[in-house]
Amino acid sequence: MAARYAARMQRRVVALTLLLNLGSFACAEEQPATPSTLTGVITRVAEAGGEVASFDLAAGEKSYEILIDPGRDYGFDLNHLYEHESTGDPVRVRLRAEDETLFALQIDDA
Repeated sequence: MAARYAARMQRRVVALTLLLNLGSFACAEEQPATPSTLTGVITRVAEAGGEVASFDLAAGEKSYEILIDPGRDYGFDLNHLYEHESTGDPVRVRLRAEDETLFALQIDDA
């Protein structure tokens, strides 16, 4: 009887330990939410098929790759982003996040 009780308690301790470890692992994997707006300096503009397709934005101590939505009218010629890349003049970008991919909704001079 005592042996069965000890075995049952041991299984409970193992199960509890596993649950605690899984909980701490899940918390460690959480990443902060991406802001809905970023202001920073364009460090790289990339093209695909002769059109601006994305740009890298240095905001604070982080860098973000931001994709251009080809179906969106941003209200200006996207080649203007090259000027911001060369001058270092900042831009403000309103974002939409899909999984870990960021899309520009609006791009303005900052």
